[in-house]
Order: sequence, then structure tokens, then C-alpha cells
Amino acid sequence: MTQYSRPEPPSPRRRGPGLASFLLIIVVVLAGLVAWDNLLGRGPALANRFATNLLPDIGAKRVQVEVPVAEPRTLNVTVDPESLEAVEVDYETAVLMDIYARGNPSVVQVNTFVDNGSNPLLGGLGQGSGFIWDEQGHIVTNAHVVQSANTMHITFQDRTMSVGEVVATDPDSDLAVLKIDPEGYDLQPVTMGRSEELQVGMRVAVIGTPFSQEQTLTSGIVSNLGRTMNTMTRYRIPDSIQFDAATNPGNSGGPLFNDRGEVVGVVSQIISEQRSFSGIGLAVPSTIVNRVIPALIESGRYEHAYLGVQGATYSPICSEALDLPKSARGAYVTQVVPGGPAARGGLAGASARTRFDSEELEFICPTGAGGDLITHVEDFKLSSFDDLMLYLERYSSPGDEVNLTVLRNGSNVRVTIKLGKRPSTSLS
Repeated sequence: MTQYSRPEPPSPRRRGPGLASFLLIIVVVLAGLVAWDNLLGRGPALANRFATNLLPDIGAKRVQVEVPVAEPRTLNVTVDPESLEAVEVDYETAVLMDIYARGNPSVVQVNTFVDNGSNPLLGGLGQGSGFIWDEQGHIVTNAHVVQSANTMHITFQDRTMSVGEVVATDPDSDLAVLKIDPEGYDLQPVTMGRSEELQVGMRVAVIGTPFSQEQTLTSGIVSNLGRTMNTMTRYRIPDSIQFDAATNPGNSGGPLFNDRGEVVGVVSQIISEQRSFSGIGLAVPSTIVNRVIPALIESGRYEHAYLGVQGATYSPICSEALDLPKSARGAYVTQVVPGGPAARGGLAGASARTRFDSEELEFICPTGAGGDLITHVEDFKLSSFDDLMLYLERYSSPGDEVNLTVLRNGSNVRVTIKLGKRPSTSLS
């Protein structure tokens, strides 16, 4: 029972709804604070503290009131599963929900720090995405994400963190492997898919950390296949996947999923006049990822097959200038690297300057005539120079012997070349 002195009764007056409404709001707020504190296990302390600050001076004499507070209770609620109604979603939504459920536990955020000599946190920082490769703690991301980084913090789906270190990088494919101590972490590796099974129009999804918004899902379609992507080196990545799922800074290194929740690519670049997404994203295909990553883990490096040529795609409009039939297709060799595999195998580059009938052809056709036109690698028919790069990257290794069919002086010639190791700098 609370004791207090009765205040003098005020003169009668009509009260508008304002005071009553205000008091009602105060009561609701206090009730909410008490409930919130109970949920957090802190009891009524926070609500009592805020009550003192929130109650205004309403003009009456102050009174001291002790408000009894009930002890926190645990409610035991039993729900009959049969009484719950399933949420109906359309097929497209269900597929995306399944992709997220399968893939999200494997996606990580990668924060990088560059040491300035005294404090690594003051030297600059970057952010990207990545995914868990195996239960031993290996994580895949882009090489450009960890470039020059001294320290890496890896954040998992459950917000736990770890410190990572670089195992190895391959700038030519823009791939990198990081490593954490797996003890104490529930690591869920991704399931790798086959990018060669993709077709234009198929559904794909991206999970990553755009603009620091972790575990973000976006979706789209495969816009095209067989793109060639530039890298930090002089080499380009063939067979790249173009997609239109929204991708922004911070998504680099994250996985590109097919509709089965399998990783078919590693998000690497966007093409845009601004830093924001404009509808064109590019990913390193899983055909390359599945070759490069195991080698980086096992030996710390990946050796790319090397032919040693520079060239261009042959177009029929260049027929007269290059003295080749209009019906021919393939990779035209403009230059052979001296002492390289192609030179040792007898492949011929352009030997004469091209004569053009119009200035327009100078922008379309190679400037040298007399080079070999590679039409086949083994039984693989070439339509472009990019096809040659694709074959070497997807199917070949240093030391392999490949049989080329070339069109030379109007005749098909068979040339056998033993591939070498790609040097740090070369023409192709």
C-alpha cells in the first residue's frame, strides 16, 4: 500500500483529449519497454529508468508512487503443426528461396586491410565476398580483392568472424584462395556446378556483400556466354559468363549460382560507366575455377597452357586482303613469339603488310598478311580467336601436345605443337 498526501482539488475545468492521449501513449511505451527488456533478459530495469525521463511535468503536484512490477515469466506455448497454413509462393520464388537456403551458409564477407607500416587498420581497407571451398578452411575469392592486403577478416553467415591468410593467387584468372583455422566453425562448403551446361536465358543468382550489405541475394539470367574478360595482367579470361543479376562493389569474389544452388562462376567484374550496376556482370566460369583452385591449394600456383601467338578472329570481309577464302573461319595468326611453342612447332605468323582497298578495312582486318589460319584444335572447330583461348584454358595443360589444322597457301596443313608454361608476360 502506498501512502501519500492528498493534493488540493483543482478548480473544475474541461479536459480535451490531448492529455488523455498523451498518457495513453506513455503507458504503451512503458509496456513495450518492459516487454523488450524481458525479451533481452534484463527485467524491468530499463523501463523504470526511461520512465523517469519520459514522464513530463503536467502541472499537478508531484507524488511518489511505487509501481509494482511483475516478475518475468516464461510462456510455454504449444502449437499444433496441422493448424498452421503453408505460405503459398509461385515457382520462381520457390526456386530463389531454395538457392538462398542452399547457398547462403557458404557465403562469406571478406574485409581486407593494407598495413601502412605502423597500424594495418590505418593503411587502407577493401571489401569483397567469397565462399567456403572445403571443411579444411579454404575460402575462394577474387585475386583483386586481396591484392596487397596484409590482414583479412572473414565474416560468416552467423556473424562469427575469423582471421584469414592468403594461400595463393592466380591473377591471370583473378582467383585467390584464403585459409582460416577451421576449428570451432561450422563450415559448409559450396557444391560446384558445371558452367558448360549453362545456356543463355537460364536463371542465375548472386549472394554477396554489395555496399557492405552482407548475405544479399539478387537474381537474373545468363545474358551471354563465352565472353572474354580483362584481368590485372596482360592475359584475358575466356569463356566468361555474362549475367544481369544486380551486382555492385562488394560482390567481387562471391558465387554465381545456377537454379540448383550450385556454383557455376565467381563474380569478378561489372561493366558500367558509374560504380553502380548497369545490367552487365561478368563471372569467371566454374570450368576454370575447378582447374585453378585445387592447384592453388596443393602447390600454391596454377600453370596455364601457353601457345605463344598473337592473333585475331578472321572475318570474310578480309578475304581479299589476307588471300583467304570467304567461307573459312578460325583464329588468324598475326604474330608468333620467337622461341615459343608455336614457333618451335612451325606455326607461321603474318609475313607481309596487308593492302586495303578502303580505310574501313583497316579497322576490321589484321594489318599483316600471310599468317596461318587455325581452323581446328584436335576435333574442336574454331570460329574465333577466343575459341582458341577457350580450348587452351579449358582442356589443355603445359606439356600437352595439340594437333592444329591450319589453312596455309590454300591448303589444310596439320601442325603438332607441344604447349609450354605461360610466362608472366607474353602476347596471348
